[in-house]
Amino acid sequence: MQDKNDPNVRNILSEVRRHFKCKNLTDLADYIGVSKNTVYGWIGRKSIGDPSLIIEKDKRISVKFLRTGEGGLIANQVSKSIKIENEDLQDRADKGQEEGGVVIDSRLIPMAVEVLESDSICSPALASNIRAFHKSIKNEEEMHGMKEEMNEMKRAIVDLTKEIRALKVQEPIDKKETKQANG
Repeated sequence: MQDKNDPNVRNILSEVRRHFKCKNLTDLADYIGVSKNTVYGWIGRKSIGDPSLIIEKDKRISVKFLRTGEGGLIANQVSKSIKIENEDLQDRADKGQEEGGVVIDSRLIPMAVEVLESDSICSPALASNIRAFHKSIKNEEEMHGMKEEMNEMKRAIVDLTKEIRALKVQEPIDKKETKQANG
């Protein structure tokens, strides 16, 4: 008998199967890249072992729905908005290529969403870290802009200094010409 706290994984997977237009759970297993035994193991354990395998196929799918069967299959508005906007970056992420020495892994997004949507103590910690890193990036961008402005000011000071020196050299000549004209 199904415990009321246990999600009905067969129903969850059936909903996912219909979403991906797969004929049966074996087709779904093939589509997400796992064996049919893996899918049936999830049903037996009453838990989808790695929701990111499903989410990779459609990033709008709710981790919460895959874990609990609650809410809709498609994630809430916050989760829907999480995607990589830069298509080139997304392509490299899908291929596991590097960006600035860091391997871009498209699985990180659904993993982060899963943690953020969970009731775990890790959720507020991750949210706090994301905010801190975001603020750090914005601060770096602002500092870069300030450095550019400072470099422009240095160039302007150098130009002004050259103009002042040129005027000082010219000033004595003007005084001599004035003396000679008066003299």
